[in-house]
Amino acid sequence: MDRTFGTPYLKRLKKEKSGDRKIEALEANIREQEKAARDLEAAAAAIDAAVFDLKAVNPNIAATVDERTPGEIIASIDAQGQIVAQALGRLQGLLSS
Repeated sequence: MDRTFGTPYLKRLKKEKSGDRKIEALEANIREQEKAARDLEAAAAAIDAAVFDLKAVNPNIAATVDERTPGEIIASIDAQGQIVAQALGRLQGLLSS
């Protein structure tokens, strides 16, 4: 069975040292076919991604927004820092005794 297209035919032409125009035309055809195949694979992947989107997202959840002022946030950070400092002090006291 003699194939007149594709990589096997191209290899045979190169081996037989056939005309450069014929080889260039066949290489261009192969590149076009490979590009078309890649484009179709990308389209199929996009369809799969759109159809089979299995993310665990609750569409009914309400977004929570932090409405504190910058001063209130800094005061909260300071208070949490004091709690951490007290806890570290107690831990150091336990370790030293």
